[in-house]
Amino acid sequence: MACKHITKAQRTHAVTLFVQNYIRYYRTAEKYDRDRDKAAAAALIVEEEKVAAAAAAAFPSTAAAAAALPAKEGLNLSVGVEYTADGWSDDDSMEEEDVEGEEEEEEDLSDGEVTAIAMAALKNWRRVKVDWGRYYPEHFPPTVVEPVAVEGSGAAAAPPPQPAAPPPPQALDIFEDLMPLDPGRVYRDLVKSDPKQEKYGLIPQMAGGSKGCISFLPSQSFCERVNSIAKDVMTDAHTLMDDEELEMLVTLRMNRKFMEYMRGKYNHLSLQQFGKTIVG
Repeated sequence: MACKHITKAQRTHAVTLFVQNYIRYYRTAEKYDRDRDKAAAAALIVEEEKVAAAAAAAFPSTAAAAAALPAKEGLNLSVGVEYTADGWSDDDSMEEEDVEGEEEEEEDLSDGEVTAIAMAALKNWRRVKVDWGRYYPEHFPPTVVEPVAVEGSGAAAAPPPQPAAPPPPQALDIFEDLMPLDPGRVYRDLVKSDPKQEKYGLIPQMAGGSKGCISFLPSQSFCERVNSIAKDVMTDAHTLMDDEELEMLVTLRMNRKFMEYMRGKYNHLSLQQFGKTIVG
């Protein structure tokens, strides 16, 4: 994943933006994980309270509950832990250990530490080699090999088709070659290959949710905005357009600013007559 198509100053600026957005994404993921763990802990407490309430209803007193437990022969409590009507004798010390553990888990990494993680992940990310033929066989189909004669026999044997050699990265054009491809295939494999996020960090997840992707993001506010734009496109006077036409017009309207930016910055890449779209 080379970036020789931009200058050194542009690369430096891009790295700075990457680190800033990585820290923001890391904090978002960190908050999400913390909220999820808190919700799971709260659900566990509710479940424990339900079990305790059921036990209290079945046994009016803890002593009665303890007396109702079947006696087991050979139960050795020589470790100094005893069970009484008030519970286990080491409950207090266990609660203290749990609190200390929770305090340690809540310690967050500083921005400097997250930056170091981001730079290490970026270094590994730039070394990724993509097997274009394996991920995108429809764009790089197997080559047809002509039959060749086998020595010692007059018959001609046709070897199996071989995958087309993947083009070198520097030969790929960002818009002509890479734009039609679905990068999700590569991102999903990278996530599976790095489950602990030690090699690529959060970069595959960030790339999969890029601000520059032209699609309907699953956030509720974005979907509401799409529906609002659809109402503007299909007014009471334009109710005869089909579903496909409506979807195309809404997609264009939603990505108007992005397309204006690309037209203003990279208009020369369109190779269109007069540098604009001409509808005949």
